[in-house]
Amino acid sequence: MLPLKYVIGQAGVSEAQAARNRAAGKGPARPRPQIVGIVPMSSPTLYRALAAGRFVKPLNINLRTVAFAASALRAWLAAQQAAASTSVSHKRRAEKA
Repeated sequence: MLPLKYVIGQAGVSEAQAARNRAAGKGPARPRPQIVGIVPMSSPTLYRALAAGRFVKPLNINLRTVAFAASALRAWLAAQQAAASTSVSHKRRAEKA
């Protein structure tokens, strides 16, 4: 199971930025490292893909937390890579003709 932040990533917050956030009273108040996601899309794009049925369905852990099955994500990524390589090979054949 992978939480959403590991699927799409999460921006890091430096010590300086955390201090500015604390002073302003908004944003992350503690520093945190950047998390690089395994799916190259933003959260709005991911939610649009979910609504259209083009992405792996999440599992609701509780009211505020969703997670994704790692095996389903691996299968989805493999299918996306296969589709991309197929479309590239078709384009190359069309260019040669």
